Amino acid sequence: MDLTNLKEVSVHLPFDTITNARDLAGIEAEQGKVIRAEKLIRSAKLSKASELDRQTLSNMHVTDIVDLRTEWERTTEPDRHIEGAKHIPNPVFDERDLKKAAGSNEKLVEMAALDSRALMNATYSNMVTSPDAIHAWKKFFQVLKDAEGGVLWHCTQGKDRTGMAAALIEHALGVDEALIHDDYLQTNLYMDTPQAHRERIMASKLFSHDKPIADEDISTYLYAHDSYYDAMNKAIEANYGSWDAYLREAIGLEEADFDLLKEKYLV
Repeated sequence: MDLTNLKEVSVHLPFDTITNARDLAGIEAEQGKVIRAEKLIRSAKLSKASELDRQTLSNMHVTDIVDLRTEWERTTEPDRHIEGAKHIPNPVFDERDLKKAAGSNEKLVEMAALDSRALMNATYSNMVTSPDAIHAWKKFFQVLKDAEGGVLWHCTQGKDRTGMAAALIEHALGVDEALIHDDYLQTNLYMDTPQAHRERIMASKLFSHDKPIADEDISTYLYAHDSYYDAMNKAIEANYGSWDAYLREAIGLEEADFDLLKEKYLV
């Protein structure tokens, strides 16, 4: 993975135990406005969040934490509680359908670790079009509209499902497409090396089978890739014509919702 051309769009939050944590603060949106600080935060899982990191999130007045992982992921590696915050389960994928396709939870994780690039591209398309994903995005926007403080959303690595959620709110706020793309790829600055990730996978509670994993398979699963982002955009264009149409037709946002979101999250 070439890291030389990556740009820092969102603000990296250097937590001790929470990885890939970023505040969307300062990203330019429409009419020269920018996203407010400590209001829209994306990260990887919180299952190993230290007491200090949890206190920091509490001090940032994070009131809503949206967990985009499946029920099995949440049960196996549950989030640690953040004082003053509601923890909201909101799976993008229905694991019953995924499990049915794979045969078992264990086989599902094994497939994820050994996934092909084509299957990952299809996953990104499904994050746009599947009824489960659309239901999750509707719930995500309801949280954004209702939240009294900051909203943090995450999946496992803070890359795929979290990246789609970030793209959705950024589009809703009128962020330029080029910045949304760069924020998506910024994730790659905080990922493990393939060897370190191999060791992490083999040690994880989510992966218990001692099977060889090729470096290419690690790269496919570990990093954000342009082809994934392109697959997401193509699914939007093919099915809805534009991100604005997707937000209105699939997610059900009305003009008043856009106005509310911009009033809450832009300055």
